[in-house]
Amino acid sequence: MLIALALLLAAQAVPALPPTEGEELVVVARRGKCRLQLAGRMLSDRELATQTGGWVGKPLRVVAPRGVGDLCLAKIAMRLGDRGVNLVEFVDAPPPP
Repeated sequence: MLIALALLLAAQAVPALPPTEGEELVVVARRGKCRLQLAGRMLSDRELATQTGGWVGKPLRVVAPRGVGDLCLAKIAMRLGDRGVNLVEFVDAPPPP
């Protein structure tokens, strides 16, 4: 857990990646669970494993809505890092209209 927090803090110190036109993930935290959503659909662990092959070496934007904790974001970073995704930019969700 301490390693995950250290990775999260290190990722925040890195300059922001340029905006990408690639895929954008949304973090969803509900009832103690931290999940990823792609194109409006929740990703299962199996779907995440198959998707990440195309993200290796490419910048990936992860939208973190207000209220999502650092522990949740650290879990997401670790899950993506375990699958080889190392260019992740956490961004705030746009404010509602």
